[in-house]
Amino acid sequence: MDEVVLDPAITIKAIGHQWYQTYEYSDYNSSDEQSLTFDSYTIPEDDLELGLSCLLEVDNRVVVLAKTHLRIIVTSAVLHSWDVPSSGVKCDVVPGHLNHISISVQREGVYYGQCSDRARFLLAKLNPSATYNNVTDIAPGSDIIFTEYVNLQVFFEHLQRLAVQS
Repeated sequence: MDEVVLDPAITIKAIGHQWYQTYEYSDYNSSDEQSLTFDSYTIPEDDLELGLSCLLEVDNRVVVLAKTHLRIIVTSAVLHSWDVPSSGVKCDVVPGHLNHISISVQREGVYYGQCSDRARFLLAKLNPSATYNNVTDIAPGSDIIFTEYVNLQVFFEHLQRLAVQS
């Protein structure tokens, strides 16, 4: 089965860092023609507001359009895995390389995920002579991926907010 969506409606670039994610809406530009980019950090337990889930909330959510074809390009400076099980998505990435996934989520809602350390073990199998014991060599499982699939109006409102913040 071919994983390439020939004409995705939206392309998002996800960049895994040691403790957070950076997202780029590549198809949409701000007023100065820069891609809309933002960082997404896990909210510390001490800063959570009432009703938010511990270790599952982020300060900036990825908001994407439901009922459309999406391409997510994943890269990282550390061993990383962009993993959102409730969307049926898992994409391992090796530092300095690009990987991509194509999805189409039909239901609006909130989908949680996180970087899994599985990428470290996969790479260790490919290169058994290398060691990945240093914390800077792997992306820890604590960086949360919070994806919200929304309707067209909410999606455009989100893009407008990002453009103003840029």
